[in-house]
Amino acid sequence: MERNSTYRYQSLPPIAEEGRTPSFTRLLFLYPGSGEDPFEAHLEIVDIEHAPPYEALSYTWGKPTEQPRDYIWMQGCPMPIRPNLEDALRSLRLPNQVRRLWVDALCIDQSDLDERARQVQYMRLVYKHAARVIVWLGLKTSGTHEAFQAAERLARIRELTHPAATGPKGGQIDPGTVQGLMSSMLEDLPETCIIHLDEVFERQYFSRCWCVQEVVASSRAIAKIEDLEMSFFDLIASLIVLAGWKSEILIDRPYQLWNLILMRRQPNSFLGQPEVEGSIGSFLALLELTRTLQATDDRDKVFSLLGICDEGLNPVLALTQVFDNNDSWRIRLIRRGLTRVNNFVNGLAPDLNFGRPRALRPDYKRETVLVYCDLTRFLLRKQPRILDVLDHVQHNEDPGIGDYPSWVPKWFDPRTCSVFKGAYLAGFCDGHFRYFAELHDIPVRNDPVRPKVLSIDGYHVDVVSKTTETLAFGFGARATAEAIVRAWEQLFDIPIAPRCGRKYRDNILLDVVFCKAILAGALGSIIGYSHLLTRNQGGLNPLFDDRTHKPHAELDREAQDLAETFLTQMAEFGLPPTATEFGNPDREDKLQVFGAGARTYSNNRKVFATRDGRVGIGPKMMQPGDEVVVLFGGRMPFIARQRGDHRLLVGSCYLVDEELMWGKVTEKLEVSITVTKHSKMKILLIGKGGREHALAWKLTRSQSVGHVYVLPGNAGTGTLTKVSNCRGIAVDDYGGLVELSKRLEIDLVIIGPDDAVVGGMGDHFRSNGIRCFAPSKRAAIIEGSKDFAKDFMCRRKIPTACYETFDRADCDKAKAYVRRLGRRVVIKVDGLAAGKGVILPETTVEAEQALEDIMLKGKFGDAGEMVIIEEYLEGYEISVLTFTDGTSILSLPPSQDHKRALDGDKGLNTGGMGVYAPVPSVTEEQMADIEEKIILPTIVGLKLERRPFNGMLFTGVMMTSTGPKVLEYNARFGDPETQSMVLLLPDEALPEIILACVEDRLGDIELKTLAGFACNITVAAKGYPESYRKGDLIRIEPTSEGVHVFHAGTDQVDDELFTAGGRVLSVAATGETLEEAVSAAYKGVESVHFEGMFYRKDVAMRSLKLAPGRAEDGPH
Repeated sequence: MERNSTYRYQSLPPIAEEGRTPSFTRLLFLYPGSGEDPFEAHLEIVDIEHAPPYEALSYTWGKPTEQPRDYIWMQGCPMPIRPNLEDALRSLRLPNQVRRLWVDALCIDQSDLDERARQVQYMRLVYKHAARVIVWLGLKTSGTHEAFQAAERLARIRELTHPAATGPKGGQIDPGTVQGLMSSMLEDLPETCIIHLDEVFERQYFSRCWCVQEVVASSRAIAKIEDLEMSFFDLIASLIVLAGWKSEILIDRPYQLWNLILMRRQPNSFLGQPEVEGSIGSFLALLELTRTLQATDDRDKVFSLLGICDEGLNPVLALTQVFDNNDSWRIRLIRRGLTRVNNFVNGLAPDLNFGRPRALRPDYKRETVLVYCDLTRFLLRKQPRILDVLDHVQHNEDPGIGDYPSWVPKWFDPRTCSVFKGAYLAGFCDGHFRYFAELHDIPVRNDPVRPKVLSIDGYHVDVVSKTTETLAFGFGARATAEAIVRAWEQLFDIPIAPRCGRKYRDNILLDVVFCKAILAGALGSIIGYSHLLTRNQGGLNPLFDDRTHKPHAELDREAQDLAETFLTQMAEFGLPPTATEFGNPDREDKLQVFGAGARTYSNNRKVFATRDGRVGIGPKMMQPGDEVVVLFGGRMPFIARQRGDHRLLVGSCYLVDEELMWGKVTEKLEVSITVTKHSKMKILLIGKGGREHALAWKLTRSQSVGHVYVLPGNAGTGTLTKVSNCRGIAVDDYGGLVELSKRLEIDLVIIGPDDAVVGGMGDHFRSNGIRCFAPSKRAAIIEGSKDFAKDFMCRRKIPTACYETFDRADCDKAKAYVRRLGRRVVIKVDGLAAGKGVILPETTVEAEQALEDIMLKGKFGDAGEMVIIEEYLEGYEISVLTFTDGTSILSLPPSQDHKRALDGDKGLNTGGMGVYAPVPSVTEEQMADIEEKIILPTIVGLKLERRPFNGMLFTGVMMTSTGPKVLEYNARFGDPETQSMVLLLPDEALPEIILACVEDRLGDIELKTLAGFACNITVAAKGYPESYRKGDLIRIEPTSEGVHVFHAGTDQVDDELFTAGGRVLSVAATGETLEEAVSAAYKGVESVHFEGMFYRKDVAMRSLKLAPGRAEDGPH
């Protein structure tokens, strides 16, 4: 048979243009053979989720310099295979039957970068669906058989001594009992079995990063060395015994990683079940645990974890995590909803990657350094924006050398010291955690302007004046004490023993402070007591003594007590030959705790002193002259080095300064930092109604706002402090508006009226470099055309009423359609009609008359060029106002407007006669349902149609018996909804949220509205909503505290106030209960007087009369 020189892969089926593409890969069918017979096989393309039974091989490729020494023949074509794979295949090949295998080197076309990236995305599925995963560890060596036997027996011992197996209270196990059990179970094995077991774990497999995902995803994994086989998880169960036997500082060995994997698989593990199926932890935690592992391609240090970490499996977590994972049920509910939406959207078309940041997408075409920069920025800006990733920066050379920015952890470099993590909160305010990271040039989408520069806020603390040499600890109490004594002598000019009595800054003894620094304070105490607890339980199951929930002062006292114990021991006995010669069990335990904590956190670090007399420990690359800084959102202070116009990040540090470490210094800086963070903005607000008066009032209450200019404004806005009305420029004079904005040095424009938003005013400001809060013209069509909106909802499967659209010329067809339906309908004009373009006829005759008025008589002008006739929905209507930056959303509590002009929902439709919020009958579950089924699909759909919506989305929703349905969209703040909503917002919230939308970082914002209720009553002119009176004198008496009168249609002539619009005033108030808020608003209305005024007297009355939990009846 003629054999070709090159094997060509059959291409995988192409990715579908729409919908989800199956997870295609290839299976290797390895033909029978034995000994030195040539390898023969063929490949078949399969959907891995529906493939025939197969086994997946987990192995290492070997050193890059190793050359192939054999081939596997594929359909007559040779493919070279490396030595380790050759050995594995010889061991796996069956003598008499074909074996189905998945082997990455053969089943993936490694020369095709696009295919590699494609298959990496579902690598986890390959190992998940395998009948079993075979972990190939290589060929036999002397003692391998004994090593496997020892591992199997140690696994049994560990099961017997696991805390969950010792009774419901997990009582302590005598270490002597455990040692006796080990001796009896291993007595018939050679004494060298543990040495040989250690040699097994020295094999290359346990140092490769891809191997982790392969065994984590498996349902069953077998460790194989030629003909020897055992459970892989039983094998790694023996690792902790080796750790204790070798007595190492576990920096360069992944013991913790394999132990975590084992514990995640134990049904009685105290770790509990991960929130994300298939995950074993957060991205950052796994990056730390796998740092000692290796990869041929440094990008695989990142990509290999995507299939087993929380964020890689569920990117929604990056938007919804909260501080210290204190999730509320509402957060979890929203997270589940967002996850379903993400999955739905990404199933619509290939490569959408909706909700998946670039850092979570494997891309072998992207430069490695940029992959690492992307990853670090993602971990910095993901919720809740804490700088934990910067604590992983560990330099082995000058941080200014090389292509990698100093702030990017090099996950491919071995870990040199333990990471500071846990207790401290240096960059936070104690108690309420106001200061999360303040980041700049770190957009959600697109690339930053300077991808290798990190711009972040913080403050200067001190300057390093002196450092010790890098600490290196040997094993045992004596070696630990010697290292500490050397460091003391390098930093101070007096001996450590006898004790000198010199005092520190806070009057504590200097030697105690020094030893607290060696411990890293509470961190060393916590890890030391965990070490003691593990030892006291026999040493086979690592346990964590969670002391972090203790009060700060108690944690500090514990660290100080450990330091005192060590110093007392030194003063009384000098350098100890052992840790057990003193005959004092309590002291011996504390010395064990101190030694474990010191070795954990000071190994490979330096002790340092500062100009202001502080003492601490920091990175080994630090030097005198470096700066100590606190960055907002960082748990630990950092060492930075000035380099020209920027700083280099050297690493994190610990200082013996409890006020600083626990965030009290940051808390004291709160006022000045707030001013720094939010420069005094100048805002231009477009509009003249009650909405604009309410917005201007709320904006001026923020410390971050310097002045608000309202164009044209009204008599009410003109009375506010920090507000100026701008007259003389027409609202449609876009050129004049831009010129005014530049002259006034406007920082932000907010557009109120519907015609300005729909007309694209926001685009004009943005094209001239002026930040503007309003959607683009393309996006605002969602309000500008009801026909577009209805068609959009049908395309995106967003629940709404059934409908038909008719051109103005088709009046007869429209009337015939109404007659044919034979039931109540709603008639809407397509365009803008000042909130009056919705007709609710009660009979067919009234419907036909309305159609004639619109289509034949032109009642609504151009807005009536098209008419929508839709089914009449039964239920009650609510309004949902949602801030969005086009990706993230932030919805305000639901409100309810009263559209009809007269009590009892009689009369014509208006722009709104009164609003209350929140609506008691709408539960949190229902709001989550609205966001999941309506709001998010709307934002996503507009984005997919290249109409990204950034601004305020107003959604009118009918709560029907079959669920919420959309009545209408507006692309702006609702009026009069805004007049109530501003009363429920904290004073700093409004400008902060708007800026976050404009800067595409809304996902960083958390909003907690004020408790209670708000209500506003519209006071209208006689004749409204049709022809109404103007020019009537208005008299407003003083109102009670907490009652606000917002002007909507007023004009001021000299010192007198006159009516100038249909809706004249909006009287708003708050209360602890809805009844109190409504009563206060109506009390305020009594202070308003003008000829012909009227207002509805039943706002919120249905809700007040209903029993708790019931919905309001009837349509609105």
